[in-house]
Amino acid sequence: GKSLVSLSLSSLRWSELAVEKGREQPWSDSRLSSMSPLLLFLLSLSSSFAFSPFPPSEGDVRHLYPQSSISILLQSHSHVLPYLLGWIENIDYPKKRLHLNIYLSPEAKEDTTREQIQWWKGQISSFFKSLSIHETSKLEGKSWQEHALVNARQLLSSFVLFWNGDDLPSNDRFLSRIFNKSRPLVSSLLLPPSSHLGRWNIKLNTQLINNNIDSNAKMDEIGIVEYPFILNLDLSDSTYLTFEKGNVRGYDGIDSPLSVFSFSARVMSIPLLVDRSISIGWHIDQSFPLEERRMMLCYLLSQLVVDHSSIPLPQSRSVRAPRPQKKKFGFEKIYVINLRRRPERRAIMQTICDVIALECEFLDATDGRSLPSSYTVTQLDSFIDPSTKRKMTNGEVGCFLSHYRIWEEVSSLGLSRVLVLEDDARIIDGAFKMINEMMEDIVKTRTNWGLIYMGRKRTKEHIKSDMWVEGIRHLSTVGYSYWTVGYALSLEGAKTLLGGNPLERMVPVDEYLPIMADVHPNEEWKQAFKSRSLSMFSIHPLVIYPHRYTNEEGHVSDTEDSQIHEKKRDEL
Repeated sequence: GKSLVSLSLSSLRWSELAVEKGREQPWSDSRLSSMSPLLLFLLSLSSSFAFSPFPPSEGDVRHLYPQSSISILLQSHSHVLPYLLGWIENIDYPKKRLHLNIYLSPEAKEDTTREQIQWWKGQISSFFKSLSIHETSKLEGKSWQEHALVNARQLLSSFVLFWNGDDLPSNDRFLSRIFNKSRPLVSSLLLPPSSHLGRWNIKLNTQLINNNIDSNAKMDEIGIVEYPFILNLDLSDSTYLTFEKGNVRGYDGIDSPLSVFSFSARVMSIPLLVDRSISIGWHIDQSFPLEERRMMLCYLLSQLVVDHSSIPLPQSRSVRAPRPQKKKFGFEKIYVINLRRRPERRAIMQTICDVIALECEFLDATDGRSLPSSYTVTQLDSFIDPSTKRKMTNGEVGCFLSHYRIWEEVSSLGLSRVLVLEDDARIIDGAFKMINEMMEDIVKTRTNWGLIYMGRKRTKEHIKSDMWVEGIRHLSTVGYSYWTVGYALSLEGAKTLLGGNPLERMVPVDEYLPIMADVHPNEEWKQAFKSRSLSMFSIHPLVIYPHRYTNEEGHVSDTEDSQIHEKKRDEL
C-alpha cells in the first residue's frame, strides 16, 4: 500500500512539473492508452525514484527547492505580524515554490490581525505559488493542523512547515536547510527571551537544556512534537500521520492534535526529533497574558538593538510595526545621559525608548575632554582609586557633573520621582512591571526613599547587607555597590546628595552614593561628609545592566579611558 501511494504521488508530481515548465505532459491520456503495460510500469518505476523524463534546464532550480507548504496559526498577533510577515517576504527560498496557508482563530478579531492579514494578502499573494486564508471556525470540525496536512498533500507539497504565531522567526535561510533533511519529522528549537530561560517551545531534559543551540549537534529524540515542526511528505511513512483522534486505532489519550499526531508517529515507528543545529528564532510562551506577551516582544527587540545597534529583523513592506504612545511609567522625567560625541549610543538608546514606548529626555553629558567653566571642583585629598591606585580622571569628573546637574534640576523643579539612565543601559524583560509594583508598594507603605538602584555591581563582601524590605515587592536594602547605569531618584534624595557639597571634596559618583548612604567601607572618605542620610535601596532582581562589560568586545569607557585630573582645584 505504501509503495503504491509513493508511485502515485511521484507520478503526479512529475506530471505537474512538466505542466509548470510549459511542455506537453509525457504521459497524456491519449498516449497512455496506447502504451504497453511494461512501458507504463517502467515509467511509474522511474517516477518513484524521482527521475524526471527531462533533465533540468539551465537555471531550473526546482530540484533544489521542492514545492512546499507553510501553515501558520494566528490569534491576537498584530504585534508579531510585522516581523513574522517580514520573515516570509525575505525568506531565502523561491516564492513560487511555496504555498502559504494562514489560519485565523476567533481570537484574531480581538485586535487588527484579521485586517492586517487581508491587506497583506492583497499586496503580496502574487509572489507565491498560492496564498490562502482560512477561518478555523469554518473547517467543518477538523483541527487546523489536520486541514493544513490534508491541504499540503493535495497540493503535492514535499514538505509542510507548521508554525505558531507566538514564535518569532529570525533565520531567513532556515527553509533551505531544514527542507533538505532526510528525516520524516523534525521540530526545531526556539530560544526563549532572556528573562524567561527555561520556557522553551519543547519539553527538554536536563542534557538538552544545558547543550542549547549547537551547530554540530545531532538530532535528539523528544516525547511530543511541538511548533515549529517540519513534516517530510515525500517519505511514504508520513502518509499515515494524522492529527485527528478518530483516524488512529488504540489512542486513548487527551483530544489534543499534537498528542494524537505524536501517537500516530510512534505507531509508524517514526522518531520525534529536535534539531538544535541552527538558531531559527524565539519562543514567547502562550501561557502569559496577551499584554505581557506584547511587552516581551518589545523587550526582546530592545535586547537585539543593544547587541546589533538596530533591529536585525526585516519588517514587512506592507504591515509596519505600530508605535504605541510613549509613557513615563510613573516617573515625572526619565533622563538618559549621553555624550554628544557618542551619537551611536544615543541612536541605540533612542531606538530602545521607541520600542519599549519610553518617554525619555536626553541630557548632553559633561565631557571630561572639555570641562565647563561654570563649576569649581576640588578632589578629595585622600581619594585613590581602589583598583588602579590613581586619582580621578577627567572622564570621572565629567560623569559626576552630569549626574550632579540632574540632581540640581530635580531639586529646582521640585520633581518627586525621576529615573536616571546612562547611555549604555540594557533594560531587561519585565523591568517596568517590576518597577511599577515596587513603587505601588512604596506609596502604600509610605516608605521614605531617596535613591533606588535599578542596576549596580554588587561586591561579594557586602552582599550580606542585601535584605528584603518587608511589605514591598522587589525592594531590597543595599550595601556597598558600584555603577550608576540606572537609578530612581526622589526629590528628598536629590536634596540629600546636593547637601553633601560634593564639588568641594569630589570622589567618583559611584563612590559618592554609598558614602552618602553610610554603607561605604572606607571610613576616612566617609568622615569627609558629615551628613550621610541618603535612604538608599535596590530593586531585586536588577532590571538594568550595562551593554558591555569591561573585558567584552565593543566595550568603551569614557571615564576609565581618560586623562588623570591632576589639579586638586580648578577654576574651570
